[in-house]
Amino acid sequence: MSIRAHRPAVAWLAALACAGQLAASGWSVQSTLSAQPLTATVDEQGELCVRSPGRSDCTALPRATMMQSVEPVGRGWVATGRTLLDGDVHLSLLAGGPDGVRLLPPLPRTPADQRGNPVLLVEGLELRGVAWLQGRDSQALGVWAAAWNGESWGAPEAVSPTTGRPQLALSGTVLPDGRWLLLWAGDDGNDDEITFSVRDGGRWSPPRRVLADNQVFDLMPSVTVTPAGAVASWARFDGRDYRAVVAAYDGSRWTEVAQLPGRGVERTSFTHLGGGLQLLYSSVVPESWAVVELDARGRALGRVEVPAALDERPFVETSPGGPFSLRWPDRDAPPPRRIDTAPTEVPDGGTFRYMAFGDSITEGVRCEGNGYPERLPDAEFLNCPGNGCQVVNKGLGGETTSSGLTRIQSLLDNQGPWDVVLLMEGTNDICFGSISNNGIQSNLNQMETQARIRGVDLLHMTIIDLNRRGVFSGTGAFPCPADLGREDNTDTNEMEVRVRDNLANLDADTGYRWWANTRSDVSDPPEVTSEQYLCNDNNTNVPGPSNSCLDTYYANGGSDWGHPGCNGYARLTDEIRDGIVAKPVPSPVTLTAPTGTVFTSVPIFQWNKESPRDATWYELDVDGPGGSVYDAWTIETSGCSAAAGTCTRSVGSLADGSYTWRVRGRNPHGRSTWTQTSFTVLTPPSAPSPVAPTGSIGEPRPVFQWNKETPFKSDSYRLEVSDDQGHVLSDTSWDAGASCSGSSCSAEPFATGVLLTDGSYAWRVRGVNAAGEGTWSAQTAFSITGTSGIFSDGFESGDTSRWTQTVE
Repeated sequence: MSIRAHRPAVAWLAALACAGQLAASGWSVQSTLSAQPLTATVDEQGELCVRSPGRSDCTALPRATMMQSVEPVGRGWVATGRTLLDGDVHLSLLAGGPDGVRLLPPLPRTPADQRGNPVLLVEGLELRGVAWLQGRDSQALGVWAAAWNGESWGAPEAVSPTTGRPQLALSGTVLPDGRWLLLWAGDDGNDDEITFSVRDGGRWSPPRRVLADNQVFDLMPSVTVTPAGAVASWARFDGRDYRAVVAAYDGSRWTEVAQLPGRGVERTSFTHLGGGLQLLYSSVVPESWAVVELDARGRALGRVEVPAALDERPFVETSPGGPFSLRWPDRDAPPPRRIDTAPTEVPDGGTFRYMAFGDSITEGVRCEGNGYPERLPDAEFLNCPGNGCQVVNKGLGGETTSSGLTRIQSLLDNQGPWDVVLLMEGTNDICFGSISNNGIQSNLNQMETQARIRGVDLLHMTIIDLNRRGVFSGTGAFPCPADLGREDNTDTNEMEVRVRDNLANLDADTGYRWWANTRSDVSDPPEVTSEQYLCNDNNTNVPGPSNSCLDTYYANGGSDWGHPGCNGYARLTDEIRDGIVAKPVPSPVTLTAPTGTVFTSVPIFQWNKESPRDATWYELDVDGPGGSVYDAWTIETSGCSAAAGTCTRSVGSLADGSYTWRVRGRNPHGRSTWTQTSFTVLTPPSAPSPVAPTGSIGEPRPVFQWNKETPFKSDSYRLEVSDDQGHVLSDTSWDAGASCSGSSCSAEPFATGVLLTDGSYAWRVRGVNAAGEGTWSAQTAFSITGTSGIFSDGFESGDTSRWTQTVE
C-alpha cells in the first residue's frame, strides 16, 4: 500500500504536558499540510475524530493512547501518537480513509528505554518516513529516523546519536528536492541551540547549528517546506522574554528573517491554507494568539492577533480572498480572558499576599474553584481572615517555564505588591521533552531572580512521580522521564535533584516537605534518605477502580494521575500549609544604630535579629524631612551575620535633618510588627563663597567678607590668610552668630597689631560645626600697593591728632 499526501510539507508536533496542556480527552490539532482545513480531536470517551470539509472519520483509540499530530495522505490521513502497553511506551501511527482506520506496523525497535516525538516526513503524495527521539531518558535522547516503503519500515537510521546532552523538540520536513530536513533543540552545555541535519541519498549530514551560537536559549522549533526551501520558527530568550524568531533555509544555508511581536512566546506551528503559508503562535504579553502570513522566504506579509486565553490552541481558518481568522474547537468565538480569583486593584500594604503561580495543578482544572489557592486562606489552613492574608490564583493550565518566565514578570510588576510566590512549574517541561535541564533550571532561576529583585519571596514545588515512566491523564498516558531514580540511587542528575528537592509530596505523614529547596531553604530540613509517595506501593500501583488510594486522591476516579482530585487538593493544601507554618511569624527585631545625632551622610543601619531567628526577609523603611527616603525588602542572607545575629544595610547618602526608621521581618508565614526609632544627620558644612578682598587694594587692614554656605549650618568660621610664600599670617576662628548678618559674614583679623605691607596674598575660609570642619573655600588672591612708609604706629583712623611721629 502507498500512502499519499496532497502536498509536500511536514507535521508539527503538538507538545504534550504532564499538567494539563494537552490531555487525551479534549485533545485537538490542525494539519500543517492540507490546503483545506483538516482537524483532529479526541473526546471525553477517548474517540479520535478527524474532520475535513464534508467528511468525518472517528475511531476508538487503544487505552492509554495520546495523540500528537495529524496529516492528510492520499484520500485519508495519518496521525501519530504514543501508547502505554505493558509498562512500555510505544510510538503508534494510525491511518484513516474511506476503508476505515487501521494501525500501521510498529516502528523499528532499538535497545533504548524511551521513545517519543514522532515526526511524519511526506514528499509529494507519499509518506516517505518518520523521525523520532529515543534514549535512556529525556536528558539522554538521540535523533532517529526510518524510511517507509508503503508497507513496512526500513532499518533505524541514527541522525544524531546520544551525546550525553539533551536533544529535544524534534521537527522536520521534506525539501522540494526530496532531501529530508530535521530540526531540534540541542544542549551545547551552556544553552539550547537550534540544530539541524539533512538526509541526502540515504546519508545524514553531521548536526550543525542553524545560526551562530548566541549564548541564549533557543527552544521548540517548528519547520515547514516552501518552494524556496524551508522556513522555521522557534522561541528565543532575549535576556528577559521569549520571542518568536523566523529563519529561512535556501537548501544550503540558514538566514534569520524576523523577530515577531509578542513576549513570552512558547508555541509556534505552521499551516498551509489558501495557497499560502501561515505561522501560528501564542504570547503572554499581550495574552493572545497571532497568525502571520509569510512568503516563501519567511518574510511577514500580514498579521492577525486575537486576545485570548492560552490554555487551548485555536485552528487557523481562511476564505478565498478573505482575511485569516482563528477558531477554537467547538467554539464560535475566542474564549473569554481569564478571570482572577482576587481583585486586580492594588491592596493596602497590610494584606499579606501570596501569588499561587503555576500550571494546571495550581489552576485547579480537576476541582475548579476549589484547588489549593482557594482552600489555603480558609480557617482550616492559614486562617487568613484572622491574619489578613490573601492567596491569588494565577495558575495557567499547560504552562511551561519558558512562557511562565514572562508571565510572572508582568504579574509582579502590574498586580503587586506580593509577599510570597508559590511557584508550581516544571512538570510540563519535564514531560514535554522539549527543553533541556539547563533551560528549565535557567528559567526557574530567572523567575526566582525576578521575584527577589522586587523583594518577593519565592518557594518552588512540583508534583511528579519519580518512580514511574508515565503520568496518567484521562483515558491515556504519556511518559515523563524514565525512572528518575530514588534517593538511594547514585544518579546525580541535576534535574532529578531539583525535582526531588522541590517535590510537593501529598503524603503528610512522611516528614518530607516541599519546602526542602536548597535555594529557599525555608525550614532547614535534614537530608532525607528515602521517600514515600501518595498511592505508591513498591512501584506497582496502576490507575483504576481497583486502587482505592488513586480513586480517593486523584482526578477522574484515579485515572488522571497527573492532577489531584478535590480530596487530593485538600491533602495538598494541608501539605503546603504545613510548610508555610513550619516557622512562626517572626517576632520584632531590636534596632541598634543609627540613633541620636550621627555625623555622617551615609549611616549604616544595624539591628539585631529576632529570637528565635525565623525571618527570611527584612523590610527597612526610612522617612526623612521630605518624606519617604527608602523602603525595600532584602533577603536575610544579604548583609546579615549568622554568627553575630546582626544585620546591616546602607541606603546611600542622606541630607542633614531628622529621620525615623523602622524594620520588620518576614517569612512565608507572615510579617513581624515594626520596630521604630529616630536619629538626626549632621555633616560638616560645605564651602562658603569668598567676596572680598580680591584684586589690588590699597588697604593694609582689609575687611574679609564671604557669603554663607548653602545650606547654612556653621557654628563658626575659620579664616586663614597667607603670603605669596605660603606662610600663614593669620589663622583665626569667628563665631557665626557674631560675624554674620543675613547671608554674609565678615571678619578683621588685622584690625590691630601688625598690618599688611605691600605684596601678594591669598585667603580662604571654611565653616565648622559639631560634625567637624567643613570644606575650604577656594583660595582667593589679592594684593596691596601704595601703603609702604605711611604708617608706623599701627593707627590708621585718619585722625592726625593722634600721630606722634611723622614718617618721611
